[in-house]
Amino acid sequence: MPQRNEDFVGLAGTTIRSVSQGVIGIALVQAFLFGIGLKFAGIASAGLLAFVVMILSILQIGSAPVLIPCVIWIWMTKDFVTALLVTVYLVVVGLADNVLKPLLMGRGLTTPIPVIFLGLLGGTLTHGIIGLFIGPIVLAVGWELLMAWVNDDQAEDGEAPAERASAE
Repeated sequence: MPQRNEDFVGLAGTTIRSVSQGVIGIALVQAFLFGIGLKFAGIASAGLLAFVVMILSILQIGSAPVLIPCVIWIWMTKDFVTALLVTVYLVVVGLADNVLKPLLMGRGLTTPIPVIFLGLLGGTLTHGIIGLFIGPIVLAVGWELLMAWVNDDQAEDGEAPAERASAE
């Protein structure tokens, strides 16, 4: 495995890049679309609320703490059709990160998406914003080490019968 050291360092860099693009990129897009929906609904501080959604999305909390009060306010102040359309739009935007984040984070990595996602959630819960990047790196490198160990072990088991046959 010493010959694979550079591969693991490259994997750590690729994981950081994928997590950054997945988490921060999706948070920016989600906040932008959320702000457009709030502006359309006539909420005065749509920009501030969109910024809060972006911060909550980066912290892996999600948009629900902002989404729910906004939807309640919209249903109390707007007509039925407008409230229904804006609610559907905001809910779709609020849930879009659940689909887009795994797609973006999985680009360019050989590590399975669930491993990266578990590292993302576990790292964030245990170490906050720093854990957002550390968790996926640790699990991705750990996963690749495990796979290298399993593959090396299987290769050694596969070579042993051939070596024994040639020795006899």
